[in-house]
Amino acid sequence: MDAWRGLVPLAESVADESEPWQRAEWFLMEQAFRERLSDLGLTPTAESAATLIAAALFLAEHTAEFDGDARDALAELTQLGLALAAG
Repeated sequence: MDAWRGLVPLAESVADESEPWQRAEWFLMEQAFRERLSDLGLTPTAESAATLIAAALFLAEHTAEFDGDARDALAELTQLGLALAAG
């Protein structure tokens, strides 16, 4: 098992604690992000998904929060990674 697969439960815990409206926003964001990747000729992979999650978790540990904005953006990045990991 690849070590990065341990990031998935962390991302899932963010989703589990989210409100339904947040999940709906993340779904729409995922669709737009997949379209952007396609436009750029990029194919989402498990490794690219893990990279998004790892970046979000790293920034969460090293970024000061300003009125929740940083946390929201990092949660969104985490959820994009989780969605890409799910296929």
